[in-house]
Amino acid sequence: MNVFRTEKLSIGYKINNKITKVFNDISFKAISGELIAIAGKNGIGKSTLLKTLARFQKPINGEIYFNDNNYLKFNNNEWARIASIVTTASFKAGLINVMEVLYLGRYPYKNIYTKINSHDIELISKISELTNIKHLLQKPMNQISDGEQQRVMIARALVQNTPVLLLDEPTAYLDLTNRYSIIDLLAKLAREQNKIIIFSTHELTTALNEADKIWLMSENGFYEGTPEELILKGILNRAFENENIKFDKESLSFKIIKHSKLNIELNGCCDDYIFWTKKALQRIGIECKNDKMAEIKIEIIKNNDEICWKILNKSEIFLFYSIYDLILFFKNNIINNI
Repeated sequence: MNVFRTEKLSIGYKINNKITKVFNDISFKAISGELIAIAGKNGIGKSTLLKTLARFQKPINGEIYFNDNNYLKFNNNEWARIASIVTTASFKAGLINVMEVLYLGRYPYKNIYTKINSHDIELISKISELTNIKHLLQKPMNQISDGEQQRVMIARALVQNTPVLLLDEPTAYLDLTNRYSIIDLLAKLAREQNKIIIFSTHELTTALNEADKIWLMSENGFYEGTPEELILKGILNRAFENENIKFDKESLSFKIIKHSKLNIELNGCCDDYIFWTKKALQRIGIECKNDKMAEIKIEIIKNNDEICWKILNKSEIFLFYSIYDLILFFKNNIINNI
């Protein structure tokens, strides 16, 4: 089992002999088979931590160990066989094609006398299928989209075949489907190939659903734990909540607090329609509390085999055949008059 850990690590950067600390007292332990998400607000130091772990910059204080060996004692080639990294930097390399970029992942295992062999080709083929880039292999990097470039760089890191994989915002530039598929792939690789995979992210919901552990960087310090532990202890809430944003445990996401302008009664057929109608009304500041004394009542009914929304407002009755028209009615006729 591989172990990647730190002791009282301080990170930052040095410019003109002046040291600027970004974050202090980081202590963690990562073991084989774990997918770990680094979370925190913008500018807190997530990318700086990843760059320090990758040896792109040295620690300000503290120690980093891989299997009880200080990570600075490995030479560059040895470290390239231990850890690979994917950054958010754009890849600018002229007409080099995707296949040639993937070849770069095998260079730590080569010298000036060895060339790409059948094992390398087989590994590249397998990884290109896993990351859904096989159709891009012969394309120049400057002729594919930012999202495709991101997937290529993730594939290159996987081709490097290291026990530790570090990724800075791996889902940046990716569409919704590819975002979920990449994180799902990383989770499978961690568990099935016994890798330590560490990634920074702003997409907290995905991290809470997929990561084995969260490393949370906040103004109050560095916290390590399973998503469930951080939620139960209220650590996650304190790091992100304010008077306008609240963490919702059911959806594992943060929501803007809507101050109710009006309470109404909502009932009728079709639970799905009730659920989504309630969501739409909440968005414009209307709470559905099923108050029997409410002046405004909405009933979802079937009218000539069509779902419609029947509104009883005092003595008037209105029928709407879409949530959009329903919301428009409330905006134009109810909310503006409150």
